Amino acid sequence: REAFDLDMSGAAVAAAVLVPDQNLVYLASCGDCQALVFDVSAGTFAASAQHRAHDTQEQQRILAAGGSIKVERPRCRNVVLSRVYGKSRYGLAMSRSFGDLCMKGYGVTACAEVVAVPLPEKACLALGSDGLFEFLAPPEVLAALPRVAKQKTSFAEALVHEAQQRWERTEAGLYCDDISCLLLCPGVASLSKLAEQMSPQGPPSVLLNPTASDRFSGPVGSYSDSFQKGL
Repeated sequence: REAFDLDMSGAAVAAAVLVPDQNLVYLASCGDCQALVFDVSAGTFAASAQHRAHDTQEQQRILAAGGSIKVERPRCRNVVLSRVYGKSRYGLAMSRSFGDLCMKGYGVTACAEVVAVPLPEKACLALGSDGLFEFLAPPEVLAALPRVAKQKTSFAEALVHEAQQRWERTEAGLYCDDISCLLLCPGVASLSKLAEQMSPQGPPSVLLNPTASDRFSGPVGSYSDSFQKGL
């Protein structure tokens, strides 16, 4: 407890719970980590939410608690970025987290969001930090499965390496976020057989991917409770 400043530091989490006898998998997340489950046969996937302040529901909770939000769209990247602010200059890049106690009075919560989705017969689960999914969208991860499965490199290592390269290219080698990846394939005998079992159909379809970027269509700028009341 003494080694960490919980007021101005925190963590995100993603988890998956398999319930084979009910053919269900529970995907949970708090913050900007993400849990994915792929249907290897159908070429589809489901994903937990990434909690960003510019998501409509997250935004409403933060503004109602007296917090403010800054939203921007970097010119060099096709993404939406946002931070939550209280009374200090400390800005948090996610709307839910463990720790970050100085933001808990401004709408940032430690409550995880849980979704239950069907457990595919041939399933592959991937859990990763935001550093992984910042430049690798879930459809890209799914598309990479058969290609990487033919290589000797582990799939998790290949994903981390690809994410690191994209961070380096985008940030000119000046910054790379932490990148973590955990892979589990309970419905596949071995990763080497993934290529044989992958569906030859076209681009992967989305079963559930409620990422914050997909749920925001508003303008960039600063949002506060007074701004909301003026709408």
